[in-house]
Amino acid sequence: MRLKTLPVDVNAKAIASGLLAMFDESERAVLRFGMLPAAKMECLEKQLGAHFRALGTDCGDGDKFFAILKAPNERCREFSMKALVSEALRAVTLELYAIGELVV
Repeated sequence: MRLKTLPVDVNAKAIASGLLAMFDESERAVLRFGMLPAAKMECLEKQLGAHFRALGTDCGDGDKFFAILKAPNERCREFSMKALVSEALRAVTLELYAIGELVV
């Protein structure tokens, strides 16, 4: 899936499948009612942020803005890191709901 915040592809379905495989039975039971385990989702959010930070070089205001350099001659692109991580996390969450066995 291509994100809107920045033209970055995220394989949300694969991430969701891997995350779901790490859920224990109590977490799967909670997912059936549309709730996600907070600890695993917070960990995923941190990992997504670390992954996106590794793609480029900071050229803004700390965590607020970040830049990805696609090629040496290409301009720096600024965007909100929080918005990018939030969009990727939302995509993974929607995939979790799609592949989970929800009762609601």
